[in-house]
Amino acid sequence: MLHGLEPGPFLFLNNADVLYAIYFALFVSSLLMVLILMTGGRLLVKIVDVPKYVLNPVVLLMCVFGVYSLNYSTTSILIMGAFGILGTYWIN
Repeated sequence: MLHGLEPGPFLFLNNADVLYAIYFALFVSSLLMVLILMTGGRLLVKIVDVPKYVLNPVVLLMCVFGVYSLNYSTTSILIMGAFGILGTYWIN
């Protein structure tokens, strides 16, 4: 509906070109994911060997950057931290 597509029984009749382009892009992205994982799978497994004192700050920094980039608000970072602490203690 965002791109002017109306869901329903006539979706394939009225907008077949858009839907086939979406299906083709999904197929190509699936093939690329398989190729990337087949070639780089052994390298990706090495992430498990990274010590926690290195991996945890990197993941935290990426989370902070991601949350901050959504709204450019430090309140979002505080909310993320609060839910992170809540989730950590909820699991343990």
